[in-house]
Amino acid sequence: MRRDPAGELPGAFGGGGGPDNGSRDLQGDGMPVFISYSHQDSAFANRLAEELFLSRVHIWLDKHQLEGGESLRARIGSAIGSASALLVCLSRMSVTSVWCAEELRLGLLKELEESRWIIVPILLEDCDVPDFLKDRIAVDFRKQFEQAIQYLLYTIQHLISITSGRIEAERFYTDWRIVTASWEPHYELEVTAVQAATQLKYTILTQVWVSGNEAASKRARAFRDAGLDWYGRRFLISTVANVIGSQMAWVDVSADEPVEASWDLQANDGGIGYYVELKSTRLGSSFGSLGFELRAFLFHMLDILNKNSRELTATEKALSDRIVVETRM
Repeated sequence: MRRDPAGELPGAFGGGGGPDNGSRDLQGDGMPVFISYSHQDSAFANRLAEELFLSRVHIWLDKHQLEGGESLRARIGSAIGSASALLVCLSRMSVTSVWCAEELRLGLLKELEESRWIIVPILLEDCDVPDFLKDRIAVDFRKQFEQAIQYLLYTIQHLISITSGRIEAERFYTDWRIVTASWEPHYELEVTAVQAATQLKYTILTQVWVSGNEAASKRARAFRDAGLDWYGRRFLISTVANVIGSQMAWVDVSADEPVEASWDLQANDGGIGYYVELKSTRLGSSFGSLGFELRAFLFHMLDILNKNSRELTATEKALSDRIVVETRM
């Protein structure tokens, strides 16, 4: 496995480092970021879209004048419905725009339906911010554009990325990220997780490495060659989560020293197998029995990946089914 020689977590975790091997999903397969703006602010919106595009963010920006019409209304409604985030550009013109108000209304409905925040206020100039956005921290573009764009990328990272996310629980949260994926000579996937308590003073840092055997690697390469590597990751995580047992996946990190564990897993799927390694380190005080449960983590991670990724088309589904059959040994 490809580990850091010191066994430390990569410094780029959670910081907006460069894209990993699967980063093209953010542009090609991830849900888009919708930019809502007044067309009097087109110059700013175009510059914002260009910067986000250069950072490999999949954006949706209507460059045509927004006029009445059911087809246009339906098109915008569909775009917001499938968006991972809604950037609301706030200016003196946009806060009085009927179209911007409609886009914001659709975004609020989406938040209620999905029980998560997707609206990110973007402050262009001093203006009357809508009351229901005043409790949210706006990204301030009134002074330095470059600093603001970096803060915006950090703010929306967990919304736009299908290779990272956050798992919320009552007493702790876990930030995770797929760090690397490689296909030669065997398929390998590395995931990092940072679990932090909301009230107690401890953090659990965990690295997970998954290496496929010959059959699993062949399947991963087939998904990649078909342009479905993003789906192949989901397939792999689902397989490992379903094969590994809940009891054997619990790692006790109550001690002060790092804990390592490994599992040799064989799926009931034509010779598909994975070797899983895990390293967990607790930082801070110990409060009784503390641990990291890999199976539950993988299922939570899979749930987020499923929500933040599009569904396969009928053609892709047929192709995926054929890959699964043809890569069985």
